[in-house]
Amino acid sequence: DTKQGVMDSVEKERAKAEELEKSYSQLTSELEDAKRKEAKIMRIAGEHEQRADILESQLDSKKGAKESLEKDNEKVQMLE
Repeated sequence: DTKQGVMDSVEKERAKAEELEKSYSQLTSELEDAKRKEAKIMRIAGEHEQRADILESQLDSKKGAKESLEKDNEKVQMLE
């Protein structure tokens, strides 16, 4: 009877261990998925940051050109 009790306890512990291994495996898989998604998000964020920098540079360039045209117009009006 004691032997059967020990065998039952061993079987219960084995079942718990298997469940823990499954849970660990699933969590590891989910973690890897999350890391891949994070890397993708960071890559996309980097691309958007680069685009924003380019657009900001273009805007600055256009502002400079506008200011230059305004100064030229002032000079033309003074000459008229």
